[in-house]
Order: sequence, then C-alpha cells, then structure tokens
Amino acid sequence: MAREKYAYNAWMKLRNADAALSADDFTALAEVTSSAAELNLLDGLSVAGNATASKAVVVDANKALLGLRRKVTADADGMSGIGEAYSGGIFTNEGATGAAVFALGPSAVGVELTFVVMAAQELRIDPSGTETIALPSSGAQGAQGKYLTADAVGEWVRLLCVKAGQWQTVGYAGTWAHEG
Repeated sequence: MAREKYAYNAWMKLRNADAALSADDFTALAEVTSSAAELNLLDGLSVAGNATASKAVVVDANKALLGLRRKVTADADGMSGIGEAYSGGIFTNEGATGAAVFALGPSAVGVELTFVVMAAQELRIDPSGTETIALPSSGAQGAQGKYLTADAVGEWVRLLCVKAGQWQTVGYAGTWAHEG
C-alpha cells in the first residue's frame, strides 16, 4: 500500500483504526513537526500555536489510542468563555464557598463538556446569549439563556452540542434544575 501524501490522512486512518494503516503511514506521522502552523487550541489557550507538542502517538495492538487524559479544571468561583477550545474537558467547583458560575461560550457542534459538583455549593452552567441547555431529567430544552444548576457533591452532567445554539444532556447523576 502506498504511503499517504499527507500526515493528516495517515492520522485519520490511525484514529479510525483503519486496517490499511502501514509502516509508511507511521513514518508520515513521525515526520510531523511541532510548529505553530500545526497546533490547534490546546488546554484552553486563546491563541493557536502557543503550546508545546510532541509527535508521540501511542497505540495498542488494536490501533486504539492509549494514554490520553481529559483535562480537569477545578475552579471555586467558575469561569467564562468555555467553548470549543475546552471540548472534552471536565469542570468542577472544588474548593467553592459560594456559587460557581461556568459561563459557556458560543456553542459549536461536536463540543462535549462535563461538569461535576465537588463542593456542596451551587455549580451553575450558564449558556451563551440565547442558547439553550436540555434539562437532564426530561431532555426538554430550557428557555433561552437560562442556566442549569446543581449543588450536591457527586452530581454531574455531560453536555454535547449536536445543533448550534442547543446543548443536549448525554449523561447525568443527581438533581439538576433550570433557572426560572
């Protein structure tokens, strides 16, 4: 099998566990360098390329990725602008002594975020502008711009944007309520 001309194509084969992945494809991946032009937003950075990167990709015998961890952000008073750069991230209110408000940035299809109550204080997820969040217990979208909230340790919710302007609940534990 011929070597892929572009490292991205070899990476997609690898990511999709393509049986056609060859030693030449691994060579193409090994030639990828860490440069600002190749880096995307990482670890919540606001400027592309402002990060270090490694060419290492670890796979097991079944070509599954190994050793990748999701970023956990503990913020006692919340944070704003949580969006695409944070996709796959986990956010907690650990250390909170009052409400922690996590304000979402504009939604982007495919972005997934998880929120976990780690302190017995309100953890509030506030959608951007007129966007909506589905109530975990029913799946019904809340009113535009209305937040989702929980306050008991161990409660969590995972949100996924599958349609611009709407956050779906794809998993949760505990009692989550909408504003108003």
